[in-house]
Amino acid sequence: MSVLLYTCRALTRGLGTQVPRSSTVLRARSLWPLSRVIRAAYSSSSDEHPPMFIGHPVLFKRALRGYATKATAGATKTTSAAKRPRAKKATTSGRAKPRRTAKKATGATTKKKAARKPTKRKTTAAKSKAGGRPKKTSTTTGGRKKRTKTVLTDEQKTKAKIRALKKLMLVEPKRLPYTVFIQVQTELARAAHGLQAKEASQRYKSLTPAELEHYNHIVNQNVVANDAAYKTWVESHTPDAIRVANNARRALNNLQANQKPGSPRSRKFPPIKDQRQPKRTTTQYTLFFTDRHRSGDFRHMPIPEAAKLIGREWRELSANDKEKYVQRAKADRSRYVQEYKTVFNRDSPMERQDNRRKAAASTTTTATRT
Repeated sequence: MSVLLYTCRALTRGLGTQVPRSSTVLRARSLWPLSRVIRAAYSSSSDEHPPMFIGHPVLFKRALRGYATKATAGATKTTSAAKRPRAKKATTSGRAKPRRTAKKATGATTKKKAARKPTKRKTTAAKSKAGGRPKKTSTTTGGRKKRTKTVLTDEQKTKAKIRALKKLMLVEPKRLPYTVFIQVQTELARAAHGLQAKEASQRYKSLTPAELEHYNHIVNQNVVANDAAYKTWVESHTPDAIRVANNARRALNNLQANQKPGSPRSRKFPPIKDQRQPKRTTTQYTLFFTDRHRSGDFRHMPIPEAAKLIGREWRELSANDKEKYVQRAKADRSRYVQEYKTVFNRDSPMERQDNRRKAAASTTTTATRT
C-alpha cells in the first residue's frame, strides 16, 4: 500500500495535482481512484505488453484527467465535511447564548413597557384630579347613544292617534258621479281642467228637460256601477278586517268630534256596510221603543217629543209587562253570540265577559265555603 501511494504521489507531482497531506486516511481516500485505474490497467496487460500510458506522459495525463478533478472535488468535500461539524458546534454554542440574552432582553423590554403603562394612566388620572379637562360622561350603552324621550303635548298625542287609526281603516273605491249636479260639475272640470263651481251651478239651472233626462240616465248607470264596485271591494276583505276598520272609524269620528273649538272641520267616516257582519244586539228599551213607534200613536210628532213620551211609559211599566222584553233581549243576545262565533271563529266579547263573571263568582263561593 505504501509503495502504491508512493508511486501515485510521484506520478501526481509530475501531473500538477495536489493531494491533501492531512493524514494517511485522507490520502488513501483521495488516491483510491488512481489506484483503481493503475490496477485495472495492469490486470488487463501482461509483463510482455505493459499498459500503453506507462512511459508515455501525454497518454497518462489523458487517463488521469478525470482523476485530477475528482481528487480535488473529493478533497474539498472531505475537508468541508470534516470542518462542518466543528463549525456547527461552535456556531450552535455561540448562538445559543445570544438567543437567551435576546429573550431576556425582550422580557425586560416587555416588563418595562408594562411598567410604563400604569405610570401613564396615573399621570392622566393625576392631571384630571389636578384640574385638567373634566371627564366626558358617556351617554352610550354598549356603543349606542341613549335616546332622549320627547314629551308630546295633548294635541300631538291626538294627532298621532288619528294617524294610527287612519292606517287601520280601509279606504273605499272612488265612486262615479251619483247626482246630476256632480255629473255636470265633473264634465265642466274635465273641459276646463279645473273645478268650476259657479259655472256648474249656472249650467245645472239652465238644463232643459231632455238634458235632465239624459243626465238622469247616466247617473242611474253610475249608481249601479258604484254598488257593484263597493260590494266587490267589501268582499275582497275578511269580516275581521271590516270589523277592525269600523272600530277605527268610530274611534276616529269620536276623536275628531272632541277636538278643540276653532280647529279645522274634518271629514266624518261612515261605517262600512257588510252583510256578513253579525247584527248587534238590541236592548229591552229599544225593543219597547220600536214597538211603540210602529204602533202609530206618535205619528206626525217630532222624534224628540215622541222619545220623551215613550221613555216615560217605559219607566211606568210593571215588572210583569217588562218580562217579555227581557226574554226577547236574551234571545237576541244568544243569537248574536252564535253568529259572532261562526263569522270570526272565536268567542264574542259578551261571552268572554260572562265567562269571567262566572269564574269570579265560583272563586268567591269556594272562598266563603272554606
